[in-house]
Amino acid sequence: MTDFTLKLAGVPLSVRALHEATRDFCADWLCDEPPDEHVVLGQADIDAERLRSAHQDERAGRPAHEFSDSYLETLALYRKIAEVMVAHDAVVFHGCVLAVDGRAYVFTAPSGIGKTTHVRYWLRMVEGAYVLNGDKPLLRMRDGMAYACGTPWRGKEGMGVSEDLPLGGICILERAEEPRIASESLAGALGMLVRQTYRPESPAYFVRCVELIGQIGTSVPLWRMGCTLDERCALVSHQAMVCG
Repeated sequence: MTDFTLKLAGVPLSVRALHEATRDFCADWLCDEPPDEHVVLGQADIDAERLRSAHQDERAGRPAHEFSDSYLETLALYRKIAEVMVAHDAVVFHGCVLAVDGRAYVFTAPSGIGKTTHVRYWLRMVEGAYVLNGDKPLLRMRDGMAYACGTPWRGKEGMGVSEDLPLGGICILERAEEPRIASESLAGALGMLVRQTYRPESPAYFVRCVELIGQIGTSVPLWRMGCTLDERCALVSHQAMVCG
Protein backbone atom coordinates (compact mmCIF):
# COMPACT_ATOMS: atom_id res chain seq x y z
CA MET A 1 0.00 0.00 0.00
CA THR A 2 1.28 3.47 -0.87
CA ASP A 3 -0.21 6.95 -0.33
CA PHE A 4 0.69 10.04 -2.29
CA THR A 5 -0.77 13.30 -3.60
CA LEU A 6 -0.52 14.49 -7.18
CA LYS A 7 -1.66 17.69 -8.83
CA LEU A 8 -3.45 17.55 -12.17
CA ALA A 9 -4.89 20.58 -13.97
CA GLY A 10 -4.33 22.57 -10.79
CA VAL A 11 -6.30 20.13 -8.61
CA PRO A 12 -4.47 18.23 -5.82
CA LEU A 13 -5.69 14.63 -5.44
CA SER A 14 -4.68 12.11 -2.78
CA VAL A 15 -4.24 8.53 -3.98
CA ARG A 16 -4.10 5.27 -2.03
CA ALA A 17 -2.64 2.59 -4.32
CA LEU A 18 -1.50 -0.99 -3.92
CA HIS A 19 1.72 -0.69 -5.92
CA GLU A 20 4.70 1.61 -5.42
CA ALA A 21 5.11 1.60 -9.22
CA THR A 22 1.90 3.66 -9.46
CA ARG A 23 3.50 6.41 -7.40
CA ASP A 24 6.61 6.22 -9.59
CA PHE A 25 4.43 6.50 -12.70
CA CYS A 26 3.05 9.81 -11.35
CA ALA A 27 6.43 11.12 -10.13
CA ASP A 28 6.43 14.35 -12.17
CA TRP A 29 3.02 15.33 -10.76
CA LEU A 30 3.60 14.64 -7.04
CA CYS A 31 2.90 17.48 -4.63
CA ASP A 32 2.50 18.09 -0.89
CA GLU A 33 -0.61 20.30 -1.00
CA PRO A 34 -3.82 19.49 0.89
CA PRO A 35 -5.95 17.41 -1.50
CA ASP A 36 -9.31 18.47 -2.91
CA GLU A 37 -10.18 14.92 -3.98
CA HIS A 38 -9.42 11.39 -2.74
CA VAL A 39 -8.99 8.26 -4.85
CA VAL A 40 -8.64 4.75 -3.43
CA LEU A 41 -7.56 1.80 -5.59
CA GLY A 42 -8.04 -1.88 -4.78
CA GLN A 43 -7.59 -5.30 -6.33
CA ALA A 44 -11.16 -5.20 -7.65
CA ASP A 45 -10.23 -2.15 -9.76
CA ILE A 46 -7.21 -3.99 -11.19
CA ASP A 47 -9.28 -7.09 -11.94
CA ALA A 48 -11.89 -4.95 -13.70
CA GLU A 49 -9.17 -3.45 -15.92
CA ARG A 50 -7.90 -6.93 -16.81
CA LEU A 51 -11.42 -8.03 -17.74
CA ARG A 52 -11.97 -4.88 -19.79
CA SER A 53 -8.72 -5.50 -21.67
CA ALA A 54 -9.66 -9.13 -22.36
CA HIS A 55 -13.03 -8.06 -23.77
CA GLN A 56 -11.34 -5.51 -26.04
CA ASP A 57 -8.92 -8.16 -27.32
CA GLU A 58 -11.80 -10.58 -27.91
CA ARG A 59 -13.76 -8.01 -29.92
CA ALA A 60 -10.63 -7.26 -31.97
CA GLY A 61 -10.07 -10.98 -32.61
CA ARG A 62 -6.60 -11.05 -31.08
CA PRO A 63 -5.01 -13.05 -28.24
CA ALA A 64 -5.49 -11.57 -24.77
CA HIS A 65 -2.64 -9.35 -23.57
CA GLU A 66 -0.85 -10.27 -20.37
CA PHE A 67 -0.53 -7.14 -18.24
CA SER A 68 0.98 -6.78 -14.76
CA ASP A 69 -1.19 -5.69 -11.84
CA SER A 70 0.95 -2.57 -11.42
CA TYR A 71 0.34 -1.49 -15.05
CA LEU A 72 -3.39 -2.16 -14.79
CA GLU A 73 -3.51 -0.10 -11.60
CA THR A 74 -2.32 2.96 -13.56
CA LEU A 75 -5.26 2.45 -15.92
CA ALA A 76 -7.67 2.15 -13.01
CA LEU A 77 -6.24 5.38 -11.59
CA TYR A 78 -6.73 7.15 -14.92
CA ARG A 79 -10.35 6.03 -15.00
CA LYS A 80 -11.09 7.18 -11.43
CA ILE A 81 -9.36 10.52 -11.94
CA ALA A 82 -11.32 11.09 -15.15
CA GLU A 83 -14.52 10.64 -13.15
CA VAL A 84 -13.67 13.04 -10.31
CA MET A 85 -12.15 15.75 -12.53
CA VAL A 86 -15.49 16.45 -14.22
CA ALA A 87 -16.56 18.15 -10.98
CA HIS A 88 -13.60 20.52 -11.52
CA ASP A 89 -14.65 21.36 -15.10
CA ALA A 90 -11.99 19.12 -16.63
CA VAL A 91 -12.22 16.16 -19.01
CA VAL A 92 -9.68 13.57 -20.12
CA PHE A 93 -9.27 13.83 -23.87
CA HIS A 94 -7.66 11.41 -26.33
CA GLY A 95 -5.19 13.35 -28.45
CA CYS A 96 -1.66 14.72 -28.76
CA VAL A 97 -0.95 18.21 -27.41
CA LEU A 98 1.82 20.30 -28.94
CA ALA A 99 3.03 23.50 -27.30
CA VAL A 100 4.70 26.48 -28.92
CA ASP A 101 4.95 30.14 -27.95
CA GLY A 102 3.15 29.59 -24.64
CA ARG A 103 0.00 28.01 -26.07
CA ALA A 104 -1.18 24.43 -26.55
CA TYR A 105 -2.70 22.85 -29.67
CA VAL A 106 -4.55 19.52 -29.61
CA PHE A 107 -4.49 17.07 -32.51
CA THR A 108 -7.02 14.26 -32.40
CA ALA A 109 -7.97 11.48 -34.80
CA PRO A 110 -9.12 7.87 -34.90
CA SER A 111 -6.35 5.33 -34.46
CA GLY A 112 -4.14 4.82 -37.52
CA ILE A 113 -4.63 8.24 -39.14
CA GLY A 114 -1.11 9.45 -38.35
CA LYS A 115 -1.44 11.63 -35.25
CA THR A 116 1.96 10.66 -33.83
CA THR A 117 3.62 11.12 -37.21
CA HIS A 118 2.15 14.62 -37.51
CA VAL A 119 3.47 15.45 -34.04
CA ARG A 120 6.96 14.28 -35.01
CA TYR A 121 6.85 16.52 -38.08
CA TRP A 122 5.98 19.49 -35.88
CA LEU A 123 8.93 18.76 -33.60
CA ARG A 124 11.18 18.59 -36.65
CA MET A 125 9.81 21.56 -38.58
CA VAL A 126 8.48 24.06 -36.01
CA GLU A 127 11.10 25.87 -33.95
CA GLY A 128 10.43 25.75 -30.21
CA ALA A 129 7.64 23.17 -30.41
CA TYR A 130 7.45 20.41 -27.80
CA VAL A 131 4.95 17.80 -26.65
CA LEU A 132 2.84 18.78 -23.64
CA ASN A 133 1.08 15.40 -23.67
CA GLY A 134 1.23 12.54 -26.14
CA ASP A 135 -2.02 10.72 -25.44
CA LYS A 136 -4.45 11.70 -22.67
CA PRO A 137 -4.32 15.35 -21.58
CA LEU A 138 -6.86 17.01 -19.35
CA LEU A 139 -8.78 19.87 -20.95
CA ARG A 140 -10.12 22.26 -18.34
CA MET A 141 -12.35 25.32 -18.36
CA ARG A 142 -11.18 27.86 -15.80
CA ASP A 143 -12.36 31.46 -15.48
CA GLY A 144 -13.89 31.29 -18.94
CA MET A 145 -10.72 30.05 -20.61
CA ALA A 146 -9.77 26.58 -21.86
CA TYR A 147 -6.47 24.99 -20.81
CA ALA A 148 -4.60 21.88 -21.87
CA CYS A 149 -2.93 20.12 -18.95
CA GLY A 150 -0.29 17.41 -18.91
CA THR A 151 -0.96 14.06 -17.23
CA PRO A 152 1.14 10.95 -16.50
CA TRP A 153 -0.72 9.13 -19.31
CA ARG A 154 1.61 10.18 -22.09
CA GLY A 155 1.23 7.33 -24.60
CA LYS A 156 3.58 4.57 -25.72
CA GLU A 157 6.34 7.05 -26.54
CA GLY A 158 6.15 8.64 -23.06
CA MET A 159 6.07 12.18 -24.47
CA GLY A 160 4.81 14.93 -22.18
CA VAL A 161 5.50 17.29 -19.30
CA SER A 162 3.82 18.46 -16.10
CA GLU A 163 2.51 21.77 -17.41
CA ASP A 164 -0.75 23.60 -18.01
CA LEU A 165 -1.10 26.04 -20.93
CA PRO A 166 -3.89 28.07 -22.49
CA LEU A 167 -5.50 26.06 -25.29
CA GLY A 168 -4.95 27.60 -28.71
CA GLY A 169 -7.24 25.25 -30.61
CA ILE A 170 -8.19 21.70 -31.53
CA CYS A 171 -7.54 20.06 -34.90
CA ILE A 172 -9.25 16.90 -36.16
CA LEU A 173 -6.95 14.97 -38.48
CA GLU A 174 -8.05 12.79 -41.39
CA ARG A 175 -6.28 11.24 -44.36
CA ALA A 176 -6.04 13.17 -47.64
CA GLU A 177 -4.02 13.11 -50.86
CA GLU A 178 -2.79 16.68 -50.32
CA PRO A 179 -2.35 18.70 -47.12
CA ARG A 180 -5.31 20.98 -46.46
CA ILE A 181 -6.81 22.64 -43.41
CA ALA A 182 -10.00 24.60 -42.80
CA SER A 183 -11.93 26.01 -39.87
CA GLU A 184 -14.55 23.65 -38.45
CA SER A 185 -17.81 24.50 -36.71
CA LEU A 186 -18.68 23.15 -33.28
CA ALA A 187 -21.66 21.36 -34.85
CA GLY A 188 -19.35 19.64 -37.33
CA ALA A 189 -16.74 18.72 -34.72
CA LEU A 190 -18.87 17.87 -31.68
CA GLY A 191 -19.46 14.19 -32.48
CA MET A 192 -15.74 13.53 -32.88
CA LEU A 193 -14.84 15.57 -29.79
CA VAL A 194 -17.30 13.63 -27.63
CA ARG A 195 -16.02 10.29 -28.97
CA GLN A 196 -12.47 11.31 -28.08
CA THR A 197 -13.42 12.28 -24.52
CA TYR A 198 -13.53 9.91 -21.55
CA ARG A 199 -17.22 9.62 -20.77
CA PRO A 200 -18.09 9.07 -17.07
CA GLU A 201 -20.44 6.29 -15.99
CA SER A 202 -22.48 8.67 -13.84
CA PRO A 203 -25.36 10.05 -15.97
CA ALA A 204 -25.05 13.49 -14.36
CA TYR A 205 -21.31 13.60 -14.96
CA PHE A 206 -21.80 12.38 -18.53
CA VAL A 207 -24.13 15.31 -19.22
CA ARG A 208 -21.65 17.70 -17.62
CA CYS A 209 -18.84 16.17 -19.68
CA VAL A 210 -20.70 16.90 -22.94
CA GLU A 211 -21.46 20.44 -21.71
CA LEU A 212 -17.75 20.99 -21.03
CA ILE A 213 -16.77 19.78 -24.49
CA GLY A 214 -19.27 22.26 -25.92
CA GLN A 215 -17.82 25.08 -23.81
CA ILE A 216 -14.26 24.20 -24.81
CA GLY A 217 -15.22 23.94 -28.48
CA THR A 218 -16.89 27.34 -28.30
CA SER A 219 -13.97 29.05 -26.57
CA VAL A 220 -11.18 28.00 -28.96
CA PRO A 221 -10.78 27.70 -32.76
CA LEU A 222 -11.55 24.31 -34.29
CA TRP A 223 -10.01 22.93 -37.47
CA ARG A 224 -10.31 19.89 -39.69
CA MET A 225 -7.17 18.87 -41.53
CA GLY A 226 -6.56 16.43 -44.35
CA CYS A 227 -3.01 15.23 -43.86
CA THR A 228 -0.54 13.03 -45.67
CA LEU A 229 2.60 11.33 -44.36
CA ASP A 230 4.61 14.35 -45.45
CA GLU A 231 6.51 16.98 -43.47
CA ARG A 232 4.63 19.72 -45.34
CA CYS A 233 1.59 18.93 -43.21
CA ALA A 234 3.28 20.37 -40.12
CA LEU A 235 3.92 23.66 -41.90
CA VAL A 236 0.33 23.81 -43.17
CA SER A 237 -1.23 23.22 -39.73
CA HIS A 238 1.27 25.50 -37.98
CA GLN A 239 0.60 28.33 -40.44
CA ALA A 240 -3.17 28.12 -39.95
CA MET A 241 -3.35 27.38 -36.24
CA VAL A 242 -0.48 29.41 -34.81
CA CYS A 243 0.25 32.11 -37.39
CA GLY A 244 -3.37 32.61 -38.41
